[in-house]
Amino acid sequence: NIDVTGYKKGIINLSKILSSGGTLYLSTPVGIPRVEFNANWIFKPSQIINIADECGLSLKEMHVYNSNEGIKQININSSNLQKLEKEDYSLCIFIFSKTIN
Repeated sequence: NIDVTGYKKGIINLSKILSSGGTLYLSTPVGIPRVEFNANWIFKPSQIINIADECGLSLKEMHVYNSNEGIKQININSSNLQKLEKEDYSLCIFIFSKTIN
């Protein structure tokens, strides 16, 4: 069976095995939320950030890659997150730190 909450369970499990103060690098497609070809999930960045926050993970950095601009670090603010959520597809590398055990 396909688990439609598998991505959430994955983040929860990664947070459980991460030591306090540890760093988690998580890369996933972001943009207009959808599933492509019944396999590739594209998430709103805030969706990933909120799940991680619930697991005691604090967002430290975000890097975004798209074919037009290459890779760049972005400032973490609501304006930039909203902009990403309106794009078709970008690859985002989230860098989280575990704040609680």
